[in-house]
Amino acid sequence: MTPFHHLHVLWKNEAESKIPIGYLQQTHDGFTFSYRGHDEIEALERAGFLKPAEFPHWRSQDDPYKSGYLFSTFAQRIPSPKRPDFKRIMEEWGVEKADDPMEVLGRSGGVLPNDALSVAEVLTSEDLRTRPIEFLVAGQKHYIGQNELKAGSRLVLKQNPHNPHDRV
Repeated sequence: MTPFHHLHVLWKNEAESKIPIGYLQQTHDGFTFSYRGHDEIEALERAGFLKPAEFPHWRSQDDPYKSGYLFSTFAQRIPSPKRPDFKRIMEEWGVEKADDPMEVLGRSGGVLPNDALSVAEVLTSEDLRTRPIEFLVAGQKHYIGQNELKAGSRLVLKQNPHNPHDRV
């Protein structure tokens, strides 16, 4: 399995903050989805989070939703291999195994236009010590030098206290 066998599912609120709401996991016999803590999800619902229709009830990691196939909520976030530009997209995202839906989701962020859900790799402290961490940089187009950022570049990330989109 790729390092992407376990992904955080994130919800983007009105302030554009991405908040973890659950976990998508690939298992030996399919896929599971579970929400984070019940109290956390209830608080997020009060803040505007709507559970996807495919996952209408809170379920924990001890009793997750299960499927032999990737849930449609996430499958729709993967481009069709029939697209003429599919190979180019996979190369741009750095996908090595285009037939691995978890890698495609993990590398792309699973973002759809006009949708508040995305995914992100679950990292362990061991990952941080043993391999490069790859991620999407939001807002890169707003900065001078944006075209100079390449794979392997050193990057320092800092919150901007004057930017309403950066939570401090």
